Amino acid sequence: MNSVIKSRSLQSLARHARTAGVLVAVIAAGLLMGACGDSSGPRTVASLVISPTTATVPVGGTQQFTIVATDNNGDVVTVTPSWSITSGLGTITQTGLFTAGSTPGTSTVSVTCSGITVSTTVTVTAGPLFRIAVLPQTVTLNPGGTQLFTASGFDANNNPVAITPVWTVRSPNDGSINASTGLFTAGPTPGSYPNTVRATAGGLFDEADVIVLPVAPPPPPSGGFTILGRAAVTCSTGSIIGDVGTFQAPGDAPPGSITPACTGVTTGTVHPPGDAATKTAYNNFLTSYTARTPVAGDCDATHTLTGTLAGVSLAPGVYCFTAAAALTGTLTLNGPPTGVWLFKIGTAGTGDLTGTNFTVLMAGGAVPCNVTWWVRQASSMTTSNLKGTVMAGTGVTFTGGTFIGNGWAGASGTGDATETGTAITGCP
Repeated sequence: MNSVIKSRSLQSLARHARTAGVLVAVIAAGLLMGACGDSSGPRTVASLVISPTTATVPVGGTQQFTIVATDNNGDVVTVTPSWSITSGLGTITQTGLFTAGSTPGTSTVSVTCSGITVSTTVTVTAGPLFRIAVLPQTVTLNPGGTQLFTASGFDANNNPVAITPVWTVRSPNDGSINASTGLFTAGPTPGSYPNTVRATAGGLFDEADVIVLPVAPPPPPSGGFTILGRAAVTCSTGSIIGDVGTFQAPGDAPPGSITPACTGVTTGTVHPPGDAATKTAYNNFLTSYTARTPVAGDCDATHTLTGTLAGVSLAPGVYCFTAAAALTGTLTLNGPPTGVWLFKIGTAGTGDLTGTNFTVLMAGGAVPCNVTWWVRQASSMTTSNLKGTVMAGTGVTFTGGTFIGNGWAGASGTGDATETGTAITGCP
């Protein structure tokens, strides 16, 4: 009997021992699992290490992050942490898979477990080059004119991508371009040149169009007349090198007159008002004035001028003021001896040309007599140093300063020429 009781006791103790062992194992496993919670709970996790510590991905790209947790003894414990994006763009799963947004920048990825939070930075870069854009897309230039083109790269989400473009032109007859800077120089032949400028990078390219304007017409021959008035010419003091005359004769209405006689001022011929030579010269002036009347397409945005022109340098070509031009300071006309400049003032229908302390400088061999100022209404220069032939719809006035060119007034049917104290040298 005692042996039976003893055997049953031993079996019971064995069962309790096995149960206790299971409980110990479960408790130990619970400690190793290190359940993540807030800091008020038991802290079985002592530290977290996130990997990688930094990352760089393109827009839309992915990066897998992992976490290693250890307890106070330095033992690695298995945890289920909470992942989040604490700044920047992108998304992250609870398994640590980060997906970048569509915009470059930086994002902060954080992971939290048992009240401990660690973070890492993700740099999101633009994606691969997807397209190139050349600006401007269309330019209008005079022969020999220049334009600096630029090219920008973009990824599929229109984020900027740095490029180093190579520039070419379709044909040498279209013009030339600096392969590295994009500075284009128009050829000598007027015309339309579509897709002539090309920027290439990464196997991609974009193109731009160029329009070359007709060569600006040279100033008309003067017939020897430096000063022409419709009905009257007045010259007192100063000097005039060239002939002087009026279209109207003394018996016309209004009568033509030259006062004073200008003989003490003019180095040339003071013609009787309305004589045959003057009428011929004047009719030539009217023909030239009409031929230069502004038409649509004369000037693009680059060649439409505003302001006083002080400190401006212009290459040969046709230039426009939509209305009046009030000029001061110094304008430089820079071009070869064959360069021609034509300024049209009042292209929108009205406009005077006025200059006060205004100076025109010629550079690069440019010739003053290759410059023409077409004026819708009147021209008046005060203490200025103008160069070029002035063709005015109404009056022409010079007061002080110097003038190299011809002053012709009255293309609209009325307008006088007045010179007071100006040193004038006419063009052929």
